[in-house]
Amino acid sequence: MGTDNDRIHVCVRLKKDEEDYLCGIASVRISDGITICGIRIYYCRGRLSVVYPCLVKENKRLPVLVLGKAEKERLTALILDAFESERLK
Repeated sequence: MGTDNDRIHVCVRLKKDEEDYLCGIASVRISDGITICGIRIYYCRGRLSVVYPCLVKENKRLPVLVLGKAEKERLTALILDAFESERLK
């Protein structure tokens, strides 16, 4: 990713519907002109998980965004922090 945390802006919208496990949608602006939208936050088996968007083509799921393990973990932590902050408001 190559950006500092202060340049990354995370926006989380909570989902109020209790019928399914989806509990939030996030978008992340990592630099001017680059925003990742449609990041889903699920609660299942007692823990939160973040699912990044993918492209489905001919029954294959292709990642829209390719991140290294460390970058993905850092981005996931930022999204979950923003989710918890929004939930506590």
